Amino acid sequence: MTLTQPDRLLAGFAFLLALISMNAPSLAQSGTSSDTNGTGGRVEDSASTTENQLRELTPEQKARLRAQYEKRSFLRHFTKMDRDDDGALTREEMLTYFTIIHAVFDADFDDVVSVVEAPALLLRIKLMGKAFPEGGLTLTELQTRLDETFTFLDKNQNGKLGWPELL
Repeated sequence: MTLTQPDRLLAGFAFLLALISMNAPSLAQSGTSSDTNGTGGRVEDSASTTENQLRELTPEQKARLRAQYEKRSFLRHFTKMDRDDDGALTREEMLTYFTIIHAVFDADFDDVVSVVEAPALLLRIKLMGKAFPEGGLTLTELQTRLDETFTFLDKNQNGKLGWPELL
């Protein structure tokens, strides 16, 4: 799937709108009222409380939290990729999702996502054991790696990646 520059801009805009709408806090949560504790002093901010609690965690607890975060992050991406909501990914769903991500983050439209342009998702995944290339990742290279990875992970060769194959 090759996108023209106008299509890439439109796909990028749609992708960013979807991200914003999914991650936007509700107005009730982001209110700007200054609550007080009745004595004229401010109630301790929940963010600073959370920060203090995080400082007291052991390395093992932090590792557990990081693993939980990464699993939730993966689940969000999986849900976005699974366009037909059947609980499994087809090769086309995966390629479409990463093609759009590639188009969105290719800021200079040179068909290469550089390390500077790349989102954390692309930098962190190692497709077929290959790290993100220093010279950047072309769409063709990304699609080739995704195809190899899909074939490798599809153990039962049904053309879909289910949870047992992904975990």
